[in-house]
Amino acid sequence: MKRLIESINYKSLGVHLGVLLGFVLLSLSIFYPILQGKELLQSDIQQYRGMSRQLQESRETSNEELYWIDNAFGGMPTYQLGPNTRTIS
Repeated sequence: MKRLIESINYKSLGVHLGVLLGFVLLSLSIFYPILQGKELLQSDIQQYRGMSRQLQESRETSNEELYWIDNAFGGMPTYQLGPNTRTIS
């Protein structure tokens, strides 16, 4: 065990720890807004929520599954928005 401790090169260990600390500080500075609780606005997620709203409202109010919505591109099949594939009785 003593030989193992004597074989450690503390100079290169310090360099490695310094580089590791640098990467940690760089990551914290880049992702600081996320640590504050802020979120990145993702337009594809926002567009999905808007397009699937008619489908969600229809599921809440009626017992029928929509297979076509008319609020996107002048009409769009709902298989791209997550249709309910279970049979509704």
